[in-house]
Amino acid sequence: FKGKCVLVRGLPEQQDKISLLQNGNLEVKNHLSMQDLNAAMLKADWVIARSGYTTVMDLIKIRQKAILVATPGQTEQEYLADYLYKKEYFFTASQHDFNVKTVIESAKNFPANLPAVDMDLYKQVITKFVQSL
Repeated sequence: FKGKCVLVRGLPEQQDKISLLQNGNLEVKNHLSMQDLNAAMLKADWVIARSGYTTVMDLIKIRQKAILVATPGQTEQEYLADYLYKKEYFFTASQHDFNVKTVIESAKNFPANLPAVDMDLYKQVITKFVQSL
C-alpha cells in the first residue's frame, strides 16, 4: 500500500500526547478532534473503522469508502458489518489475523455502492412530529 495512513486509536484521555508513531506512510494518533477526524476521513482513499452505528452513519454522510472491522463479541457490530457487506455498501474484514495490505488489496474490487441519503430528512420528520403534538 503506497498511500498515507493515519491510525486513530480513539483514546481521548490521551489526546494531549503527541503522535505515538510517525514512520513513512503511517502515523498513529491517540485522538483527533471532530473537525480533524472529519478532515482526515474526507482526504482518505480508504477508512478502516469499527462497524458501530455512529461511525457507519458518519461514513454514509460523507460518502466515504470504508473497511469495517467489527469488535469481536459485539454482536450488533458483527451484524451491522455483515448486513452492510451483503448490501455492498462497505467491505468488511475480521480482526483475527488482520493485515492492512491484504485487506486493502481485497477491498479494491468491492463495489462500495453507498446509498444516496438525504441526511437532513430527519429534520423534516422531527418538525412534522413536533407539529403533530
